[in-house]
Amino acid sequence: MEQKKGILVVSFGTSHLDTLERTITAVEQYIAAQFPEYRVYRAFTSGMILRKLKRKENLTFDNVEEALERMAADGIETAVIQPTHVINGIENDRKRRNRTGIVLKRCRSERRFLVRQKTIRKQCTL
Repeated sequence: MEQKKGILVVSFGTSHLDTLERTITAVEQYIAAQFPEYRVYRAFTSGMILRKLKRKENLTFDNVEEALERMAADGIETAVIQPTHVINGIENDRKRRNRTGIVLKRCRSERRFLVRQKTIRKQCTL
């Protein structure tokens, strides 16, 4: 049986809906077109942006932890995290710390995720 695969596109986020459509959504659509066997998920790292979108536009997006939980609930067995950050910042550093803890915990308990990132590679054998 083929594994269910997902790509988590992680961005800082934006509170400008026109920019969201032209940039982040465009990147996600490009990734989806290049990897049709993967389901594409979205996460924002900026808590400030997430709160502002909720408050001003009544829009809710996942942070990294929430997106990984959603992927697990959807039965994703192979997950690739693709950050769009151009330079490191506080949010990116937090994402890297949080992602590692979440994925390792999930691997030990459910043996579900294989996560790849350029500089950090953690793998769970099934």
